[in-house]
Amino acid sequence: MVSVIIPLHNLGSKGDYCLKKTLDSILAQTYSDYEVLLMENGSTDDTIDIAKEYCQKDSRFKLHILGTLGVSNARNKGIELATGDYISFVDGDDFISNDYLYSACSFLDSNKDVDFCVLSSEFYYVKSNKYKELYTYDNTEIFYKPKENNSSISTYIWGKVYRKDFIAGKFFFNINISSGEDTIFMLDVFFSCNKYAVVNKGTYYYTQNRKNQATSVMQIQKEYNTLEEYRLKQEILQKHGLIDKIGDVNYILIQLFMGANFAATAVNKASLKDIKDIINHFQNEINTIDVNKYNGCSWQKRWFKRFQNSIKFFGLLGGAVFLKYMRIYRNLFVQSFRIKWYK
Repeated sequence: MVSVIIPLHNLGSKGDYCLKKTLDSILAQTYSDYEVLLMENGSTDDTIDIAKEYCQKDSRFKLHILGTLGVSNARNKGIELATGDYISFVDGDDFISNDYLYSACSFLDSNKDVDFCVLSSEFYYVKSNKYKELYTYDNTEIFYKPKENNSSISTYIWGKVYRKDFIAGKFFFNINISSGEDTIFMLDVFFSCNKYAVVNKGTYYYTQNRKNQATSVMQIQKEYNTLEEYRLKQEILQKHGLIDKIGDVNYILIQLFMGANFAATAVNKASLKDIKDIINHFQNEINTIDVNKYNGCSWQKRWFKRFQNSIKFFGLLGGAVFLKYMRIYRNLFVQSFRIKWYK
């Protein structure tokens, strides 16, 4: 059996009924041996009513009202309550293909020494009703040793199914930071596993630009939270002896300011003053980074170099303005020529 853990917070009718789409996608699964742990944490809309509706409809859905504990506590409690052999995390505004659980669980059933498997994922844009490939796999493949810069795995916790006995009691979501907790969790899981696999069937759909989406209404990431996330990532890399194998901690800083894409970082959503303060904390590190030694995406190198030049020629304010408005610039003058509907 697989336990599907879904944190809930304000996903009801005041938004766009995204929770119903999520839960309907689970009801449509071809794999029936599952439980759904609905971990409610402080909703002020009708999220609880919708959750209760599905619990009445199907006994495999179980609602746990936790109060205002936050997403990390909700996921930690979900792991503690899970009774399945496998665990999967699904966000309450995303959805999965009907073969998602079957593809993952049947593979793990047949490969007992694989700690977790990764499935394909796609962006789903609500406003345009469009899909865009994020991670796709042509073949199912097992990796015996985690590769530090392996492009076949993301640091998101979704889009994966884990063995419960691999993660339960060993890995926890950090409750002291408000963003990046899933990346920190996944880094530790990834570098601790013996084997993982990518599976070429089943898809996780990551919803973009919906009403009240977490990435658009999240509390602005403050300096302490940014520094704490940075420190925790350093600790994990040091713990696994990888601090020098991933382009040093510079890798983390480039990811912090550039993100996997421009929407992935909260930094460019902060005020100019907050961004200036964040840059000020990291100014020495930013100035000394040699992007040519970074093994990541080529566009991240280009844009980080522009970020460095903005600070060099225009100071902290120049760097803050660059981070604040670079996504708008990219969407208007770069991305729009490649994908017309992406805005």
